[in-house]
Amino acid sequence: MATSARQRSPRASSPRPRTGGSPGPSGRAGTVRIRGAHGALVIRGTDLRAAVGVGILRSTLFAVRVADGVWEEPIPVPGYGEWFGYVSGGWYYRGLFYFVHSTWIGGTASIDGQPHHFLGTLTVFDPRRRAFSRLDIPARSGEEFMCDYLLEVGGELFLLAANRNPPLNAVILRTSRPRP
Repeated sequence: MATSARQRSPRASSPRPRTGGSPGPSGRAGTVRIRGAHGALVIRGTDLRAAVGVGILRSTLFAVRVADGVWEEPIPVPGYGEWFGYVSGGWYYRGLFYFVHSTWIGGTASIDGQPHHFLGTLTVFDPRRRAFSRLDIPARSGEEFMCDYLLEVGGELFLLAANRNPPLNAVILRTSRPRP
């Protein structure tokens, strides 16, 4: 489905949109609220899915100018359908966005034929350059890490990854500040 890069985004019609609470039985977001320095934009999840399609939502970054609600050109994430089936997250740290990935492709299906799981590879997006890179969790022979959570504390970024294979260990990676 082709959409114009200048298409105005769909807005919720309710004067008091639902912005909290848990998602419905499908696990889908009832509304998406985007906040920025110049205001907020609320989009109903059903409107967003209808406008762009579910496959696009699992594999594409969308930039919205909050001031006027104009969608920028969508940015496809490299590797979709090859090594991951779903992109998630969007942690912002020191000018970059970090995204985690899952093998999930819908329902109970998985890109690798196993029960769906998170991966030990993250995509890093630099919005200034509009460029992607990969960050692989270091693993020893026999380890297969899954990373689905990042946290910023005290100006440092922490990544938690659990091993899918015995001995079911976990690692926590953290950034380090440059030395003077």
